[in-house]
Amino acid sequence: MYGLNQDRRLDENSKFIPNSPYAEGKLENHKQVELLRKQYNWNLVSGILFNHESEFRESNYLISKIINYLINKDKKEPLTIGSLDYERDWSYAGDLMKYVGKINSQKLNENFVIGSGIPTSIKSLLDISFSFFNLNFKKYVEINNELLRKNDPTIRIANVEKLNKFFKSEALMPIEEIVERMIKYKVSLRD
Repeated sequence: MYGLNQDRRLDENSKFIPNSPYAEGKLENHKQVELLRKQYNWNLVSGILFNHESEFRESNYLISKIINYLINKDKKEPLTIGSLDYERDWSYAGDLMKYVGKINSQKLNENFVIGSGIPTSIKSLLDISFSFFNLNFKKYVEINNELLRKNDPTIRIANVEKLNKFFKSEALMPIEEIVERMIKYKVSLRD
């Protein structure tokens, strides 16, 4: 929903500038939740979740794309990535769902940004993933800027101050563990 917003950290009050029909649809639902909450005084919450990954993630998402490349025995073609420099706020889906449960159990009529607040660059993500297989990603990765979405911000991080104000901050699964968990699961499917 933040789309073209170039702010480094994004919270509940950051400006929404959606840049795809999917994002526009999410924003429309978000606005409807706010409207119904105000109009009828209903207990409704809109959660704005940042990137959340799990072993069940479909293969067209970046981390799964990297892992699928790595578990493929034939690496004749390079893995093509749009950028090494982009930073994103990746969390484990199960961790974010714990916050969703807490928010819903408290009957809070507010919006919440839900994420880790921790940026990870694509370069670091590649290093973590390839290191699991004792490989150097630089030998296998090719950069193609044409894969990038137009005007996509380089850095996209959740500002979780409000979340931490309302709820005791919990230890979230580090990106290294998320990647390892995803790798082990996808390898088990091939066995």
